[in-house]
Amino acid sequence: MPILRKVLPLERRKVLKKSIAPLTLRLLVTVPAFLVVFWVVDIVAQGNGASAIAMQQKQGQILIALILLLGGWALAPLIYEILYFANYHYDIDDKNLIIRKGVVVKREAVLPFSKITDVYVDQDGLDVAFAIYDVHISTPTAVSGEFAHIDGVGRKNAMILRDMILERINSEDGSERANAEKSKAS
Repeated sequence: MPILRKVLPLERRKVLKKSIAPLTLRLLVTVPAFLVVFWVVDIVAQGNGASAIAMQQKQGQILIALILLLGGWALAPLIYEILYFANYHYDIDDKNLIIRKGVVVKREAVLPFSKITDVYVDQDGLDVAFAIYDVHISTPTAVSGEFAHIDGVGRKNAMILRDMILERINSEDGSERANAEKSKAS
């Protein structure tokens, strides 16, 4: 059976949605920091009595170093989310929903259909803006609250995932009831 994520994929917009807030915050810090450092270097160079050409060369070198350093720091959330997206997997086997996530620390949840109590689809404010949905799976464990969700799927795929999981839950319940009835009859 193919991996469910390939059949019902995440939307690439999820990467932008997850990185836009930290990226914006870092840029709001980075640009003023860049200007302050550049201004301080200019003052120091002038105070040392450096020639105009030497000051321009020094400023050019510092400018390139700052762009590389601060640019890398500002883009780190986007790079992290691209890696997170690439390492995000979910699948279904006969009895379980399996979700694996993580870049540095990889985590996996195996959720037996017999333990799933609720499945729902929702959106937060940024999800609405990016037209993506989250499919949440509830079990009687604490892990399901923080980890058992598939986030960043399109509306159609979210509904298909929800219905697929609910169908598996209902078929699990039906087979458990049939087994219980057979046991009582024996």
